[in-house]
Amino acid sequence: MWESIIAEFTKNPRDVKTVPIIPREPKWFYVLVEADNLYVESGRTHFNHSQISDRRNLQRVEFKTMLDLYHRRKRGEAVAVEATNKTQNQVYWYGIFAEMNL
Repeated sequence: MWESIIAEFTKNPRDVKTVPIIPREPKWFYVLVEADNLYVESGRTHFNHSQISDRRNLQRVEFKTMLDLYHRRKRGEAVAVEATNKTQNQVYWYGIFAEMNL
């Protein structure tokens, strides 16, 4: 699945939205790939964009853990504390997973 994400955002870098659980407007962020590294930046084409100050690299070593947390979150489990302990980028992971229909 990691390779599918890298291929997709290499071919088509774009704005992706967060997937909040509580009723709130999603924030948009830009996803791109350079040298097989997955990055997120502040959104480019939507007004309500995330205010990422510096480009962030989403680490491949976090991928499986964050995908598992995303699936648990979708089933209604409270995983916020666990996800925050793993990475500060959980909202971006969740947005990418939702965009890829994982």
